Amino acid sequence: MKRMIGWSTLFLLCVLFPAGNVQAYDRVVMWEGFTSTTCPPCYSSHNALAPLFEEFGRDEVTIVYYHMSWPAPGNDPWYLRNPSHNDGRRGYYGVNAIPHIEMDGNTVGNVMSAAAVRSEINSRLAIATPLLVEVEPDFDGSEITATITVTSEETLSDNLRLYTLLTQTHVEWENPAPNGMTSFHYPMLHMSPNHNGMTYTAVEGESEEFEVTFPYEDDWSPVNLTVMAFVQNVVTDEVYQSGSAVVPADAPNLRYTSHSWDDAGQANENERPDAGENVDIYITVENLPDFLPATNVSGALTCDNPDLAITENLAGWPDLDPGETGTNTEPFGVDVPDGFEPQMVTFYLAMTADDGYSRTIEFEAMVGVPEILLYNDYAEGVNYRQFWDDIFTEYGVLPDVMDTETLETTYLDEYRVVVWATSTSELPDVVITDDEADIFQDYVANGGRLILTSQYAGDMAGDRPWFEELFGVEHGLSQVPNNAGLVCEGIDPGPFPEAYMLIVGAGGAGNNLSPSSMVPLEGSLAFYHYYNSTEISAVGRDHGNGRTIYAGFPLEAVTGQQGSDSAADVLADWVDWVDGLNDVPEEGEAHETALPSTITLNTYPNPFNPDLTVAYTLPHPGQADVAVFDLLGRRVATLAQGLQSEGLHRAVWNADGFASGVYIVRMESPQGAVSRRVTLVK
Repeated sequence: MKRMIGWSTLFLLCVLFPAGNVQAYDRVVMWEGFTSTTCPPCYSSHNALAPLFEEFGRDEVTIVYYHMSWPAPGNDPWYLRNPSHNDGRRGYYGVNAIPHIEMDGNTVGNVMSAAAVRSEINSRLAIATPLLVEVEPDFDGSEITATITVTSEETLSDNLRLYTLLTQTHVEWENPAPNGMTSFHYPMLHMSPNHNGMTYTAVEGESEEFEVTFPYEDDWSPVNLTVMAFVQNVVTDEVYQSGSAVVPADAPNLRYTSHSWDDAGQANENERPDAGENVDIYITVENLPDFLPATNVSGALTCDNPDLAITENLAGWPDLDPGETGTNTEPFGVDVPDGFEPQMVTFYLAMTADDGYSRTIEFEAMVGVPEILLYNDYAEGVNYRQFWDDIFTEYGVLPDVMDTETLETTYLDEYRVVVWATSTSELPDVVITDDEADIFQDYVANGGRLILTSQYAGDMAGDRPWFEELFGVEHGLSQVPNNAGLVCEGIDPGPFPEAYMLIVGAGGAGNNLSPSSMVPLEGSLAFYHYYNSTEISAVGRDHGNGRTIYAGFPLEAVTGQQGSDSAADVLADWVDWVDGLNDVPEEGEAHETALPSTITLNTYPNPFNPDLTVAYTLPHPGQADVAVFDLLGRRVATLAQGLQSEGLHRAVWNADGFASGVYIVRMESPQGAVSRRVTLVK
């Protein structure tokens, strides 16, 4: 897209660049914006400037937006993806208010006018430049590389740096951001090697090539990714030239979608790998849309747990066109030794295809059946799984996890306790379906222990008599008053007389929107009441064989702030109660305390930098060795060793002096061994 330059502009150019001062190339203007999904004025600015994104072509303007952590800390996903690079460019320009625009390093400021920005762009386009920046991206299925070629027709100052960036071209959200935005243009994902760029020396008549690499994530589409580069004088801030190119999809892109087990003929035919079994595993992969076909696909399987033997480690897949899924035609074999404790294991699938394509895919799978199941029953597009992972990690128990697509009636009885976390939808037929009700009625009738935490399930209790029978309640209020529904207190006498829960604020999921109450029926036991209210918030019922708990609020919203009970504390109390370990004591009788029945090992956060918390449990006093190993099997840190008491223990590994990479945390005890793979990212 070319533009006519008026006589006045030509005269200006003659004055600025007289004969002998070569300005050989058309300028591509560098537009650097600063924004946030939590900034209301940024929404107005984006709407005002959006027409310019289409008005100017790539041969005229290069656009990038850096996302900030304010005004609402920690909520912008693009900021969270890359805080240091976003902060680095903000710090370079000294930006302290958004929205903000820098055009070729010149401050335009807080702009709401497309006309003003258009004028600034046109004035910069009129100024030729001695530099040419050419961008050639490449994608091999696992990472993005780019060759940046900078050609100069002049010898310039020594204060130049080359910056390279990876951006998403355009992103549409179905649900609005906190500031109302649903459309985002050119958010920055990564700068290579970092926000400080690379030194560049401009010598007349010479070209210099730079090779850069960017990480790639499976939820990105390469046709929606753009590599950008620009040369800037770090003394004057002037950007001499920029360039950009869309990442090509010139290779397959295989990723894991699911796996299934075949244990036919084994001791416990439950379509799961159990201790003492040799089972087959089938792995389904997808070749993502917008990529090239994958032909002659094969893979080799390994895992991070040395106690598991991969008895058949090679398999092939059918050819996969873009958008197609396929499963290995011959199974992999996995041998689970006797005494293997249930745990999450990481598998690595090294895949290859024609034309030199290769990629290693990793996925986690539960081996064995834990004693507790989390039934993750949320509406489409709503998921609080991360909060539940944190709850169980603090609790020190590894659960199995099931969703609405994998709920099975046949194998539910293998779990001692089921925690049912329901949808946040207000539609009763979404919160609990009749099929789910039948499954869980059978589970409790067979001696199962069921915990339901839901703020909407009670709203439909009157229409379904089984609800009263299963949980021993009549529905109370669909919405307790706001000042009451934010706090729960224990009832005395009751199993938790000292309980005090905050169900609002930092530390929880923030989804306690409509806490409901209930009226206990004969034979049921009230646990808590809402603050300054007689409304009951949770009830337990002993069915003689099985036990149930129903809470009218989402447990994941419990914060643990200001000295209150954490969600993990509450869950531990509930599990103890359904196990019969903390019934209301008789006068002069003390509560019993539940101990873990198996060894467990959990690590968080993951990835981490530099501190890793390691939580582990022992069912009996005894020797325990908790250590960190590198991938060559060398012990690099010992976190705990020697005789230890039963129960939950924690240790912290500070990895300040260690290199980024993958490490294995392993615990060995007389009850068995368990490992976790962790990643240190600096």
